[in-house]
This record gives sequence, structure tokens and C-alpha cells, in this order.
Amino acid sequence: MEKISVGSVDINLNFEPQVSKKNRPFRLSGIELLQDKKLFIDGVLKHGTIYTFKYLDVYDEFFSFEFSPSDKFIRAIITESVNRFK
Repeated sequence: MEKISVGSVDINLNFEPQVSKKNRPFRLSGIELLQDKKLFIDGVLKHGTIYTFKYLDVYDEFFSFEFSPSDKFIRAIITESVNRFK
């Protein structure tokens, strides 16, 4: 898969920087296959997936999207920034 769709927004699944609707730069950080959410679709084993992205304008703020084995959006996961150096 080259991109995911969340609502009306398409997000590319590469490591090139992108810009959110709120004008914040981000890029793909990682892809996790969910071993407990798997399903055979047309004879192919598919897994649920979590796509994680890192905002590039802060040190440690991430957001993720979970998709079903059939590539349907399930939920957004937001990780708040924790500034350890304040």
C-alpha cells in the first residue's frame, strides 16, 4: 500500500516529510503488524496494522492510525509530547 486514507485525507506511506491540515510537518515513523488481528482475504493472510507518524516540529510527539486487515480505518491514536528538559 502506498498511502492510507483517513476521512478525506490521504497520507503517503514513505519517509518523505508531509504537512498536516494544521500546517504541521510530519513523516512516517513506523508500521506495526497486529499479530492478534489477522484474517484470510481472498486466500491471502492479512494483518491489522498501526501506522505511526512523528511530528517534525517537536521532539517527541507522535500520532498513529489503526487499520483492519481489510484496510478499513478503525481509530486514531494520539501520543502527547512530554518535554523532559523543562
